[in-house]
Amino acid sequence: MVSLSTLLLAAVATFASAHVSCNPPTAPANGYFTTIVRVPHSYPNATTTNVTVQLAPNVTSVKPQLVAGWKVDLTYAAADATKLEAITWYGGELPDALYGDFGLQMKLPNAPVGTVFYFPVTQATSNGTIAWTSIPDANGNLSDPAHPAPKVTIVNATTTSPGAAPAPVAKSGVTHTTASTLVVATAAALIWA
Repeated sequence: MVSLSTLLLAAVATFASAHVSCNPPTAPANGYFTTIVRVPHSYPNATTTNVTVQLAPNVTSVKPQLVAGWKVDLTYAAADATKLEAITWYGGELPDALYGDFGLQMKLPNAPVGTVFYFPVTQATSNGTIAWTSIPDANGNLSDPAHPAPKVTIVNATTTSPGAAPAPVAKSGVTHTTASTLVVATAAALIWA
């Protein structure tokens, strides 16, 4: 039998090692995709007041989720006023004892399986800023392993996470979707029924 103190210690250890992440973290290439950037914690007893997500190059058609109690600011590229570079949620309050989800809908480019898209996050809190921005160098090493940037990895369409949906393929005037898309839609319908 496992003691309550052992369970609490395990829970605290898991919570303390949590990083900002994309959920789901995988998607097929060349399709529309929805993920959430999960902010699991802050500095002890601090409140998160601002979350900025830098968008990965080559993702398009990005739309942020409206999060209750938060405002949204969109930052466009100086050279191209139609290219969204970053999204900032601000004006809300996320206490350290809670986690927050900040959703993104986007179109991923055509990329080989295994391609990784990074979404560096800056988390402003009442006790300072946490930069979840570390991206591997050419040797795969992180400059700050304690603060990795959230990422989405391209996988085969048949191995995708529930939030991913490949773009429909039109043939002979009929639109087809993959079986995984139908399974996800069916599962969602059953959950909300």
